[in-house]
Amino acid sequence: MERIASTTAPPPAASRRAVSEELSPVTPSLDEIERELNERLLKLGLPALGSAEATAARETTLLRTDVGRATQVLNLSELRTALRQQVRIAEIKDQITVVITDWHREQFRTGEIKIAEFEVRAADILLPYCREFIPSFPQEMRPVELAVDLNLEAILRATLPRAGGRELTSEEIETAAVQVLQALLKHPLIPQAHADRAEVSLQTTVLKDKNGTAVYSPSDATYLKRLIEERNLLDREGEIGLLAMLISARKWQKITDDTLFAAAVEYTLEALAKRRGIPSIVLRNEGPDHPVAYILGEYIQHHLAESLEGQIGFVEAFLSTAVQVLAEDGPRFVEAVRQTYVPRLRQVFFDQFPEVLHRFFYNFEREFLSSSRTLRSKLFLLKRIGDFCELAFYCHDAVHKFATPTGDIYAIERINEGTAHFARRNGLPLADGMDVFNQRNTLAEILISAIKHRRSLPSPVGNTDELQRQSENLATSDLLNCLNYLRRAFDHDYARARENSYEQYLHWRGLILEWSRTYVRLLTGRTPDDVEQYHLDGIAAWHIEQEISFTKVNFPSVYHRDQASGLTGTPTMRQPQDILKESFLRFWRNFHVSILTRAQARAEAEERIFSGEKSDRHAARLSVDDLGKRAFLARSDLPLATYTFERLAQHVTPQTHDATVITQSLEMVLELSSQAYTSEEVAAARNCLRRVQRRLDDLLALSENERLEYRSRIPAMIRDLDRREPIRLASYVVALGDLETPELTDERVLVEWKTLETTIQRLKQIAATLTMVRSRPALQALVRTFGEWYAALPESTDVAERRTYAQRWQDIQELAQVNIVVWWIRRLFLRMVWMLQCVASVPDWKPPETYVLEDLLGLDTPPVRLRDLETVLAASPLPSVARLAELLRNTLMERLDPASGGGYYTNDERRLLESRLLRVEQLARRSPWKAALTRWTYGAFRVCLIPFRRTVASARASHPQRS
Repeated sequence: MERIASTTAPPPAASRRAVSEELSPVTPSLDEIERELNERLLKLGLPALGSAEATAARETTLLRTDVGRATQVLNLSELRTALRQQVRIAEIKDQITVVITDWHREQFRTGEIKIAEFEVRAADILLPYCREFIPSFPQEMRPVELAVDLNLEAILRATLPRAGGRELTSEEIETAAVQVLQALLKHPLIPQAHADRAEVSLQTTVLKDKNGTAVYSPSDATYLKRLIEERNLLDREGEIGLLAMLISARKWQKITDDTLFAAAVEYTLEALAKRRGIPSIVLRNEGPDHPVAYILGEYIQHHLAESLEGQIGFVEAFLSTAVQVLAEDGPRFVEAVRQTYVPRLRQVFFDQFPEVLHRFFYNFEREFLSSSRTLRSKLFLLKRIGDFCELAFYCHDAVHKFATPTGDIYAIERINEGTAHFARRNGLPLADGMDVFNQRNTLAEILISAIKHRRSLPSPVGNTDELQRQSENLATSDLLNCLNYLRRAFDHDYARARENSYEQYLHWRGLILEWSRTYVRLLTGRTPDDVEQYHLDGIAAWHIEQEISFTKVNFPSVYHRDQASGLTGTPTMRQPQDILKESFLRFWRNFHVSILTRAQARAEAEERIFSGEKSDRHAARLSVDDLGKRAFLARSDLPLATYTFERLAQHVTPQTHDATVITQSLEMVLELSSQAYTSEEVAAARNCLRRVQRRLDDLLALSENERLEYRSRIPAMIRDLDRREPIRLASYVVALGDLETPELTDERVLVEWKTLETTIQRLKQIAATLTMVRSRPALQALVRTFGEWYAALPESTDVAERRTYAQRWQDIQELAQVNIVVWWIRRLFLRMVWMLQCVASVPDWKPPETYVLEDLLGLDTPPVRLRDLETVLAASPLPSVARLAELLRNTLMERLDPASGGGYYTNDERRLLESRLLRVEQLARRSPWKAALTRWTYGAFRVCLIPFRRTVASARASHPQRS
């Protein structure tokens, strides 16, 4: 398995990303903002934003809706008139309420019911409305004339009975006012077609729609009046006024298409943000993106039932907060985001966030602090946090609904919606087909299957509400972690088709393997041990080779025949990144099935999840069929192992009559030999080439020209290997350079020794690790165990396998039988080199204490990061290490306490975290002289390594890590 990331220098993708972040976004002018908004609105079919003089030319505009729906017409003037009518009717209703109160008080004071006087006063209130909004209404009509045909006595007597001097309640007055207003609007002199224009009727009067759901609050009418009369924004058609009209049109069912409404609101909010100096960012291969406008669009969607004034006020306050936060620099910006911006986000998503969300915020903040800290970097931090808050809202709600008896349907809808938004904004694979006929969310389907499988596993004893809540938080955390690692993988240059080199592919492949571990954690709910992880990495590597290997995905043509949509043979234009996404989804689905199959088999056999059998059906086996599949030999993914050379040499024999198989085997031998780097790899490649060279004359399946060509190429490769063969001691240095951690269990060592495809370099790493950390008796006992297994090999073992095991057994015996003096010298040398490697790999010698604590508590923290942290703590002053140990102990006690979180971790994870705490406490309990000696030693190493950092970085770049 290749190393995930270089520790001495950032990968090329990270360096290019840092350079691109130096280019800060350019703030557009006000005219450019208005022009861009107009273009977007016109594409949606909405009225453009502009001056009042241009209103008459664009009163009526068609709304584009989905296929099959009737085309709607949105008349901007009609909507504005409807809003004014809403304000006027709300005012009339308030005035009628006052009249009813006065009339009822006067009735009890005098004892007379003056119905006619009340009707005249009500008609006087309605007349201005009729003259303003009803065409052809007689302007000279007097209140007495309008009151002639009114008959309000029945309403007043039925609604407002005499109650012995009792004061009327507000509900009674409200009911009476509504009925009186209804009678006024149904007056025979008022044409009903005009009275009900723009749906202004009794239903909108009582602020309800036709379904009975509250649409407006009483304060909405007052706020709309202020927008129209005081600020005059609707007439001027500014962004705030346009946003208010869009929300009102949505509430009045004038805009029924969800996609249209969301796009129009987001474009308007983006213009609002740009006017306040918050620019958008341009994502390579994806176009522009505005994180603040997108989050506010989510707020409008989620809080549509709230008051219009509250929504507009929150938007303005949110934009002001974002402007203030972006004005801060460096760590103060991070603190401002945590203190002011994140609480605003919590209001957007109803404060329904899991408790573990902060751990992801720390990662995003760390990425920002290690970047150039430009405006673009700040916007990217806001984008990461906003995207993850939205994803956490949907995922946490879905996991909570999965726990209810009938919540599966709603949970699936939440997962579909959340993953679709997150995938489109971060360039993740979403669907298994990129055509218009395939709208399935494959990403959500796989995640739903994983969550359901996890819920089917045995639950902890004592399934209380607290344990249920902890289980939901843990599942949400694992789901978010899986998607975050997926986002990191597809943010890579290779995944976005910006790089096409094999070295970039190897680095991306390492990210995929790292993601596969987080997915196993999501699927099973626990962290596998090292032996289980070895088998799982083998399954993932096998499926990568089958679905998304370099030779399968990278080809020059971007034309692909679409079979998923049923249009077989129809060529469609495909982008390389789209092909990679579809291939990844196929890999994910097959990997998911393989894990579940192994889990089921082991559960039936041993009542456990993972399989630890000696043989692995997913381990690579070189057969004639495999050779036929590897048509692109220039970039083969074969492991550089002794068994690989043995299998290839086995095919280059006179008994093989297929010239294609012989040619491919010879090309693979030459290709792998060119990749040999250490002395052991050079020796294995040279022995294989010499065996093949002796058989060339007997290969009658090849033509004379082909044999002549290989007679010249093979000796040239042998001479090249002899010329660049390093000393054997250098192999240990190379092995330690790629070693992540020396902590290997006996079971893991035995499994890798028994696996034929274990690479030569990995075997050297195991030898170096055993020499450094194991005693001679323990090493000899481990060798005896392997020897007993090797002696029990059946006679029917394949020749290539037996030769490989024989060579491996010889090397293992030499490791255990070395002279005691040589063994101690080698042990001291390796420990010194390992210490130098650890010192050279530390990127930051003064990390923030919070980040160190989160890394130590993280179950998915890479071993390289833990190794770097241990090196930093060993060189830190004892008081700071003791303070960190105390903080780590208190945090662990809180999380492991049965009363507050005891079921949060499994037993294996408890032991893992406790071992980390024990190691930090051991560093804190060192004697002062030993800590000072370590600090001075590391300081001297750092000074000595300064001249060699560039040399080491260039050497790593010229020799990429291999499997």
